[in-house]
Amino acid sequence: MFARIYLGRSMVLLACLSCAGMAAWAQTPTDNPADQTLFEAKGLPLGGFRLFPTLDVGANYDDNVLRTDVGQINDWYFSIKPAFLLTSEWSRHMLRLRAVYDEYLYNRLPDESHGDLDVAADGRLDLWNGMNLSATSSYEILHEARTSADLPANAVKETRYSDFHAGLDIDHSLGALGIRGGATFDQYNYSPTLLSGGATLDNRDRNRDEYQVYAKADYEFSLGYAAFVRAAYNDRSYELAVDASGVNRNSTGVRIDGGLDLEITRLLEGSVYAGYLQQNYKLPLKNVSGADYGTSLTWYPTPLVTVKLEAQHRIAETTLSNTAAANEQDVKLTADYSFRHDITLDGGVGYVEDRFSGAGRTDQIVSLNVGVKYFMNEYIYWRAGYQYSTRSSTITIFGFHDSTAMINLGLQL
Repeated sequence: MFARIYLGRSMVLLACLSCAGMAAWAQTPTDNPADQTLFEAKGLPLGGFRLFPTLDVGANYDDNVLRTDVGQINDWYFSIKPAFLLTSEWSRHMLRLRAVYDEYLYNRLPDESHGDLDVAADGRLDLWNGMNLSATSSYEILHEARTSADLPANAVKETRYSDFHAGLDIDHSLGALGIRGGATFDQYNYSPTLLSGGATLDNRDRNRDEYQVYAKADYEFSLGYAAFVRAAYNDRSYELAVDASGVNRNSTGVRIDGGLDLEITRLLEGSVYAGYLQQNYKLPLKNVSGADYGTSLTWYPTPLVTVKLEAQHRIAETTLSNTAAANEQDVKLTADYSFRHDITLDGGVGYVEDRFSGAGRTDQIVSLNVGVKYFMNEYIYWRAGYQYSTRSSTITIFGFHDSTAMINLGLQL
């Protein structure tokens, strides 16, 4: 009932925003595909700050909401996403505040409706020549996706959890030499999971604190090229001494990498690295180790085309029986093309492999997405998209295929 009320209000909001966009149609600039800044949000000046409010409303159709192998259930849902970004415009130092609320309202499956919240602040102090001190803090209330290996198959609702994050970094440039170090802290808290039949699953054994410290040194040996070495140490401590299966999941880990930061004029920028990682667990869990690697590269083959490649190796926490962690390999390739000054085409393909050593389970997820974004003017845009994902698993019941179609109307100032 409540979902339908919200859906009705969202339909009214969509109509109002569309009418506003049509009224402003006459302000649309002349066609010029070389101009990429016509529709950037301008923001509202507030003293030494600038406020960027946005609102995105979407209508979506998902043909396999629960991500199951058999008995797929389809549904349509609305998404409502207001956001605010407040950023300083000072000549020195920086302060930025962010608040985002993302709500999903399902029609036939009201138990799948949920809202996520993200509030954050980060800043930088420019201390003296070449030295900066940066700090960040955020609090998120999230839901665990239906694709999570830790979500029980008989869960009525997705598990809610929160993440409090804090970080501190200091970096100093001495000519061609750069030195950086810092620390992060994350505290995760999980709510009980409602199961079919009215029972609940206590998730306190998933609550944990994660600490990490790191150091990085880089040397710019040529214009646009800098080699670096980086080392990190982490400690993951759980609230309960043992989990539901009687296992102590506390662990410590290290990463040691070498790589290259690069910025070749406007053609290519980003970083690539490789090294070694290891996460040490207490018996009977087995340590996880192997090659570490990652890349985040952005290529601009033409002023109208942007191509991004991202890859990384992660050791993610899990509470699956006999399994220390999810050993995850993640690769993603995306591209967007400014077809006209007011139309952008985008697409991407991704691959994720999760190995759950000890559980005899390996998952492989392939995803692809395509979309088009049309700016009616600098305040109103439409976006239509399609996303497909499929998971194959050594335990066949965990496989699925899913398609989602979406159309969004956005407002920005």
